[in-house]
Amino acid sequence: MKNYFKSTIAFSLFSVFAFSGCFDIAPGATDAQASLKQTVSQSISNELADAPCGFDDRKTTGMLKERTAIVVAVRNLGDRETPTFILDMPDEGRRFVACNMPDEIKIDGVKVTFDGEIKEIYDYERWMAHPMKLTKIHKMDGSRGETASNSGETF
Repeated sequence: MKNYFKSTIAFSLFSVFAFSGCFDIAPGATDAQASLKQTVSQSISNELADAPCGFDDRKTTGMLKERTAIVVAVRNLGDRETPTFILDMPDEGRRFVACNMPDEIKIDGVKVTFDGEIKEIYDYERWMAHPMKLTKIHKMDGSRGETASNSGETF
């Protein structure tokens, strides 16, 4: 009876230690890789919020939190060689152009989750998409144009 009890306790302790360290780690990633990925994503999110933006002089008219959109490349009338990338929200019928979208996200068809500040449009202006400043953007798993090594990255 004592051996059965000791074996059960030993197995329980082993299970607790073995499985408690494995939460929220990408398949095939080590603790160090997961920690580094989290640190990088936090620093890039901070850089988005602190980086100067061409829309900083405009009033913030609203905030968006955890919204889903698709990155779409649109031809720019002024410069046909360089596309403008917008965040299209087809379910809501809204489009946004972000002044600080990271280059890693500028892939036509990528699905993202983002937070941002909606900026004002002056009365005399016409925009194809509403101006905004991103505070956080996250490439969703399974998005077009991504590989297994960069899926689910936060910028």
